[in-house]
Amino acid sequence: MKELEGSRVFTVMNDRSQGGSSLKEGEFELMQHRRIPADDSRGMGDWVDEKDEQGNGIKVPASYYVQIFDENVRKTEQRNVMHRTMDAPQYFFNFDLKKTDSTIIKESTEPLSKAGISGNVKIFATPLGRDNFYLRLENIADYYDKDAKAEYVDLKLIMYNFWSASNPGLPFVASDWEIQETSLTGNMPLEEKEERRVKW
Repeated sequence: MKELEGSRVFTVMNDRSQGGSSLKEGEFELMQHRRIPADDSRGMGDWVDEKDEQGNGIKVPASYYVQIFDENVRKTEQRNVMHRTMDAPQYFFNFDLKKTDSTIIKESTEPLSKAGISGNVKIFATPLGRDNFYLRLENIADYYDKDAKAEYVDLKLIMYNFWSASNPGLPFVASDWEIQETSLTGNMPLEEKEERRVKW
């Protein structure tokens, strides 16, 4: 919630999808858990009243993070909280590691930072096969963030970094690589999606 004429912002960040509304100026509500004793004719065709093995309504644990701030003084924590919630750390163990932690972090983050993967740019890389992976880039700055701006990345440099990390010592030939832009879900080339949209 942001003042129309001012810089004060009140943000509530939750850890799950929830219904919400603001029926009165200065007030808003979030639906923690919806239970109704009969069909409310809102499209479900069935009422929602989940119960546990004792016949009691199920408990829905949820966490809420509240930030009240002046955007002229500090930045919003909305996206940072979102990523801490949705992208929790994953732990891996290697007992034969020969390098220090600081060296590994430097080797994995510095090259991508030079390619533009820093700040508000988030990267997902999913292997699809040998020398083939799905890359998704996201600008996590919210439209209403004061520091929101377009971000630019070097795709060829990202590809080179991935190749070098996976194939140390082998020559990298850029002409052997092909970049294909796909739909947001990655299930078809963007050109095919545009063709289908025109035909429909």
